[in-house]
Parts: sequence; structure tokens; C-alpha cells
Amino acid sequence: MRTCFICFGLTIFCSIISIAVTDTTNANGFALGTQYIYKYATHTEVNAKKIGQERQCSAQNNFEPAGRELALGVRANVLVAPIWQDPVNPQTKLIQCQISNPMANITKASSTFDLSNTLSSTFYIQISYGKIQGFYTSRDTPVNSMNFQRGVASLFQYQTGHWQGSEQDASGNCQVKYIPDRHGVHKAKSGCSSPTGRDLAREETILDVSTDSFSRLHYKLQDDLVESCEAKEVYVSEVSSLREIGIIVQSSQHLHLEEQLDSPQQIIQAANVKDAIVLVQNGGPKLIPMPLSSELEPVPPKDIKFKNLLSMFKRSLKSDALAKESAAMAFLRILPVIESLPRTELISTLSDKSWKDIMPQMMDLLGASGSQEAYEAAKELAAGNLELLERYFWSVGQVTKPRESFVKDVLKYTQQTKESKQVLKETLILTLGTLARRIPGTEVADEVFQWIAKSMKTCKSEPCYLQFTRALKNLRSSKCIPILLDLLHSGNTKITIEAVKVLKVMPVSLMDQRVKTTLLTLYQDPRADSIIRTTSAEVLLQMKPGVNLFREILSGLDTNGSDERSLYITNRLLEYATSDPYLAQLILDHVNNQKINWNLLSNGGMSSTFSRTLASTLSGNATFSYGMEIAKKLLKRSNFEVTLRNDKEQAKLLQLDIFAGGLSSFMDSANSDDEGAATAGMELTILGNSLRPFVFFESMSDLISLYWSGKAEEKTSALKGSQLLHNNARLVHLGNGLVLDTKTQSCLSYDFSGQAKISMWDKTCQAVVENSAALVLSSEANIMAPWSQSKDSKMSIKHEVTSHAKLNLEAEIDVGSEDPQLCIRMQVPRFPVRYATTKWHTNGPTVIGGWKPVKRTQTYEVASPGKTLFLNWKNCELCTKMYPKRTK
Repeated sequence: MRTCFICFGLTIFCSIISIAVTDTTNANGFALGTQYIYKYATHTEVNAKKIGQERQCSAQNNFEPAGRELALGVRANVLVAPIWQDPVNPQTKLIQCQISNPMANITKASSTFDLSNTLSSTFYIQISYGKIQGFYTSRDTPVNSMNFQRGVASLFQYQTGHWQGSEQDASGNCQVKYIPDRHGVHKAKSGCSSPTGRDLAREETILDVSTDSFSRLHYKLQDDLVESCEAKEVYVSEVSSLREIGIIVQSSQHLHLEEQLDSPQQIIQAANVKDAIVLVQNGGPKLIPMPLSSELEPVPPKDIKFKNLLSMFKRSLKSDALAKESAAMAFLRILPVIESLPRTELISTLSDKSWKDIMPQMMDLLGASGSQEAYEAAKELAAGNLELLERYFWSVGQVTKPRESFVKDVLKYTQQTKESKQVLKETLILTLGTLARRIPGTEVADEVFQWIAKSMKTCKSEPCYLQFTRALKNLRSSKCIPILLDLLHSGNTKITIEAVKVLKVMPVSLMDQRVKTTLLTLYQDPRADSIIRTTSAEVLLQMKPGVNLFREILSGLDTNGSDERSLYITNRLLEYATSDPYLAQLILDHVNNQKINWNLLSNGGMSSTFSRTLASTLSGNATFSYGMEIAKKLLKRSNFEVTLRNDKEQAKLLQLDIFAGGLSSFMDSANSDDEGAATAGMELTILGNSLRPFVFFESMSDLISLYWSGKAEEKTSALKGSQLLHNNARLVHLGNGLVLDTKTQSCLSYDFSGQAKISMWDKTCQAVVENSAALVLSSEANIMAPWSQSKDSKMSIKHEVTSHAKLNLEAEIDVGSEDPQLCIRMQVPRFPVRYATTKWHTNGPTVIGGWKPVKRTQTYEVASPGKTLFLNWKNCELCTKMYPKRTK
């Protein structure tokens, strides 16, 4: 019994100690009847990131801005007086805060200026155990001034002991950590997010904007009362694919206790804080509870006449302006306006016949906006014009984060589209797959997959299976794997080829042992089409095969003679190994044990694959991969891929596949592997959105008609348009209450054109393919001044990058002799990349001060020299053979 009493006593003692520690940890030192006068100052600088500067933030980093910074500062007195205390819980208090004598200074301002008419204000905070539980201010307070109040209020939220958890302040919901020591209390904030914040980003992170930040506060306390507080915050962002483009925001806050006086404020007697607020506002301004997180001042849209804007840029929107910088610039200027316009205005303006010649480009813009209003307008404007509707849905496929309701409408529209409109129907199905991929885990994404899977079960023809299989290529869900495995066993060559191509773009993490086993079986099947076997090998190599599987792949290669399939796979293996250390080590191990030998590497065929660098920047590079598979001296397929890479990630920007078949009749000898109708075409994938195949001809009669009409010899655009590439928007809530509004967008305007001169008599062909593209990237960051009204005073930085590049491919083929000849030349003409950085301060009518707006622009240009790209030694030999050196 005595032992029990002792235990009971110890338990009570520990509980008392625990309560005491809790009270001490969360105590605030404000006492009723006392007024505390603090000196407050905040300073914020915005600048462009210095080229080559590392992004990582830390408290020790000393950033070197590029040029002179933009800055604004505010100083004020803050009068703090507790006016109510909970009669049950003394740790819960209502505190009145008055901002008085606010003064501001701005970059290049000759002096400070008084903000008493705009920032002098009173607000109230409810504090309980060191946390702000309520924030109350006048309903008439402008948003930017209210944000300034939130920044001041947040400094009075602190703990006095070790504590870690979640807090809400002016920056939003943050993870915080308190560490006390002999110098005071140190507070670290991270992972802040605001429920009202905007965060729009692409799934391809290399086409996104990467960010980093840190926030540190140091409190000096006296009897749990804030004696001083020093806060420092740094935010850095950069365009991942172009790290030369970035901003640095540095802000600081200083709070220092000047004196304590008897409070002139009357102490309120109330049972709860709600009643206390009622008594406070009795006879005074109406107080409303507000979230402590800062918010963006709503800005009325600019009064821009849509018709006038179109007139201004009409010349840049015409078809012949595509793939030029002016077209990309016009796209970025018009897009924000279209995003805000109602359906009625879009229709009333664009239905005018004067805009008929720019309607294809307007469909690009309507699709890129991703808005419901633009969707309804596009359907009405393009009613009966399948080409315009298809152009719209190609652009919709690049929407960064489509709304679920929008995807539901597209699904319904697709289901209602008649099979007779086959071209449009296939484009809709493919677009649905891409849209569903960009909203993973949602109910509508699952609904899209279920509809595709159900539709495939009702297919009765090969084209039906093919179009839905391509939709799975855009969807790329783990749910697709069982369907693809069934298609691989279908026994239909075209369907199996399409299914293997889907697996090639699927994330490796989604594929299991069943996929490996099936692909290996297809690879080892000598009766399977060579494209099935080579693509299966490519997928297996991407899956980082183990030693046993790697040996199975090697054993399927022919080391005798000129086996085109084995040559293609061997070259692809060597190409992958240049960027994959795991494969490189496997190759080295098997060279040492002679599993890879000279007989394998010296195959005398013409098939080839290789990668080369197109352009390099400080951020990384753009590379292309080219593959060509030959069957009995005829092109069976070729693929051209452009990939953006940096040290951490990569994204496939463009993939162009050319296919051909049934052309063996042009050769003197028959080709049993090239049976069927004469056909040729291309498949294009832009940023993971596969478009329907473009067929050049489907029979020998089509080819003869194309030849005699002379259309093949005319320069013809296979595909052209403008697409939104980067699309990032983010609100960053700084600790001092200011809001950083950032937006990064880029437009790629392109034109893929070609022409061919064919002689059926000489059996020769000269083909030229011109891939032209213009890029305009715009990245802007704005911070509203706390005294600003409707953006009348702000500081801003804008980066703009423009470039225009070409990639020309020339091919000459002569199959009229016993020894066919081939020469391919790939050239990149010289192209400049122009950079412009503009910094400016605007001065609004609410500011009283003798200073003028500041605006500075810095520009520079980096030129990439023109060059002829080295393809491989085989091509060099063939070109030398076709064009032998002339000797005197």
C-alpha cells in the first residue's frame, strides 16, 4: 500500500512538472494593463540570379545578385497592449496592435516618405500558449495593408522551449522547429504552403521552375517577453531547363522593444474572445476574423479590346509567320486575354470573316487556354470544319493541369462523335489519354481508362484496336499493363508492334516480371517482325536487365554477316550505355569475358542508331537520337528524338517516327519481309502527347498519283502550329506579409516541312526535311508594395529569352544500280539566343514621395555556330562512295 502511495505521489509530481514545463514553453510575457512600444522595420530586395550561381539556399549563403537590386523598406512603431484575458485560461489573451508613424523608402528614392494615410492601422490577435488563434482587422483595410499587418503579427507567435510542429503565419502553413540556447530562441521555417496559393506546374520537371527557400528567426526574450526578433528569409527560383533565368528575393524583419508604459487601453471583461471582440468594436469600425496567411490583392483585368489585340498581332498569327519569334511572342501576349474572356465575346469576335486566315492559330490559343469558355467557343466556331477541330484538340493535349469537369466534357464529346469522322475521333481518343494522365488518381481519369478498355473489347477491326492502343501510350497508367500483355499475344503484327511501342514509353517502375518474360519471348521469336524484336530489345535494355537477361539479349544477336536487326540492337545498346553507367559496366564485363567481341561489333549492315548533342547551355543540353532500321536495303523505319537533359532529369521534347513498307518492287530482287501495299507515313509525339499517324500514301496508286502530280516536289508542311511549353505560376507568401507573384510561360512555334524529288526511271530520290522552330520564354516576378492599391506600386523583374533554330535533313538515295547508294546530311544553321532582363519600380498615385519610377533593361546574345552533325562512320563511307573526291 505504501508503494502505491509513493507511485501515486510521483505521478502527481510528474504531472505538475509537466504542466509547469508546458506553461513555460508556451508562455507569452504580455501583461494586462501594460503597453509595449516596439520599433519595427522590414526590408525586401528582388534581383536576377547571377549566371552560374548555385540554387541551394542556406543561412550561410551570400548571394551575388546580377546588377543593382530592386528594394523597398518600411519602418514603423508597433504599440502592443493586451486588452482581454480568458478568465479560465490566463494564457489566452486578446492583444491590440497599432501601427503608427510608418515610413517607406524605395530604390533610388531621394528620401523616405510618410505612409500614415495608408499603413497606420489597428488590428487584434488572439494568442493562446504562444500560438495565434485569431486575427481580426477592419473590413475596410486594403488587402496589401492587411498583409503588412499579418507580417507584423506573425513575429509575436513563438515558443520558449524545444518544440517542433506545424504553425500558420503570414507565409501559410509551415513546418517549424524551435531550439533555445543561451543566445535566445532560434526558429526555422520550411515547407510553407497557403490554401489560397496558386501552384501550376508541368509534369515534366525539366520544363518546370525549381525553387528553394529558407527562413530563420532569432528571438531574444526577457521573462518570456519578446525583447527583440531578427528574421531573415531567402527565396530562389530558376527555370530548370534554362538556369540562367532566375530570381533571388531576400527579406528581413527587425523588431525591438523600446519601452513599456501603463496601457491607455481599457481592459475588457468578457467570458470569451467572441464577446470581447463585440465590446472592442462597439462604436468603432467593424472587425472581421481573417486567416493569418497573406493573400494576393485581386486585380481587375486590363481593359483591352480583344479585337484590337488581334489586329495588332494579325500579321504574326498568319500561317507563313509560324516558326518565327513574332508568332511565339503573339501567342504569349494573346493567351492571358483569351483565358479571361467569356464564350460570347470569343464567338462574336472570331466569327468575323476577317479573321478566317488566322483561325488555325486561334485554335492553338483556344486549346492552350484550357478554359471551359474557350472549349464551348471552339466547338461552335469550328463546327463542320474537322481540320480546325483537330487543331484545337492537338493544343488541348498540352494543357498543364486540366480541370476534371473539362476532361469529363471532352470524354462526353468523344463518345458522341460519330465513327464517320474517323480522323477527329482518333485525335479525341488520343487527347483523352493525355488529359487523363495529367490528373492521375482522380475519378474522371479512371472513367477515361474504363471507357478506353471497354471500347477495345468491342473493336472488330485492326484500325479500331490501333487507335485505342495509341491512347494507352498517352495514358501510361499501371492499369494498362494487363491489356498490353494481351495485345502482345494477339498474333496481329501491327497491333503487337503498337503495344511494344507503348511499353517503350511506360515508366520502368510500372513493369513487372510478366512484361520481361513476354518481351524476351518476342525478342527470341525468329518468326516475329523485326520491329517487334528490336523494340522489345530496346524496352528490355531500358529496364536495367540483370546479368542473365543481358546474356539472353546478347545470345539473340547474329555475329555472322550483315544482319540488320542485330546491328540495330548493338548500336542501340552502345548508345544507351553512353548515358547509363549500369549498362556501360555490363558491356565492359562482357567484353572481358568475350561475350561481346569484334565479330558482333563489326557487322557490315546499314542499320544504325546514335545520339548527338544539338545545343548546350549552362543548364544542360539538347540531344537528338536517330535510329534507322534497314530491311533488304530498304528503309523500314526511322526515328528521331529530341531530349532536354540536365544533371538530374530529362524530358523528351519531340519524337518523329517515319515508317515505310511494300516498296520492294523498286528493287531488282524480291523481299519476302516487305509484303503488302506500298505505304509510308510518320508519327509525331510532342511532350508525351502522341498525335495520330500522318499517312503519305497507302497504295502504289497513291504513290504514282503523288509522283505525277508533282506535289511531292513542292515544299509542304506536314505539321505546324504553336504550343505552350513552359507553364508555371506560383504565389510565394513571404514572412513579412508581402506576396511574390511569379509566372513563367514559353511558346514553341514550329513548322515541319519537306519535299522530295523522285525519279522512277533512274530510281533515285532527293529528299529535304526542314524542322524550324522559334522559342520565346517569358518569366516575370512581381511584389506589390504594402501601401499599393490595385497594383499601382510594385517592383518587378522580367526575363525574356528568344531564339529561332532549324534542323535540316537532306537524304539522297540511288537504288538504280546493283550497289545501292545512300547519303544523309544533317545540318544546324547558326542561331542566336537573345536574353533580356528588365527591372522596374512603378509609382502609384497613393504614394507621396519625390521619386520617379525606375526601369532598367540589360540584354545580351549568345550565338550557337552552324554545323553539320556527324552521324556515324557508316554514313560517312556511304557519302564518300556517292560523292568521291575529285582529283586533278
